[in-house]
Amino acid sequence: SARADAAAAGSGTRVASAGPAPLPASASPAASAAPGAPPTRRSRRRPAAAARNTLWCHLYLDRRMLRRGFDLNKKIIGHGGEHTKGIYRDTGAKIRLRGQGSGHIEASTGMEAPAPLMLAITGDSRLEDNFREAVRRSAELLATVGRRWAEWSEDAVPGATFWVGELSPEAAAC
Repeated sequence: SARADAAAAGSGTRVASAGPAPLPASASPAASAAPGAPPTRRSRRRPAAAARNTLWCHLYLDRRMLRRGFDLNKKIIGHGGEHTKGIYRDTGAKIRLRGQGSGHIEASTGMEAPAPLMLAITGDSRLEDNFREAVRRSAELLATVGRRWAEWSEDAVPGATFWVGELSPEAAAC
């Protein structure tokens, strides 16, 4: 069923950096196993009242791309935020680089979040099509960055440079 396929998307879907492609809805959890990659999971957190209408997806990034000289964060965000702001402008979904290596300092702790490096996508649950488009465009952006990494790095390991790390139960149903 479509719902079962959508739920499978949250079970470890990996996206290869070979080219822009939509996230496969029926990918096998075994296909997501990458050495050292955190497992994919659906959150069991109870959302706060303000967050109940929020869809979210975390696309985890391969930390090897943080190598000095590659400027991973700049490639993702774009000059003046053109990449992430463009997705926001077109879809209304917020796109944020978070976690270890992101350079984003959390206001509550004064440090980077103790989480894997990720592109966090959040959107209004009443705008599922926009959220899906934001995830698709974010995956396409990360695939492009992954190709640039493979061209730049002398020792790039072929394979996925990003994957679905965690998503809200509502996002899995989209």
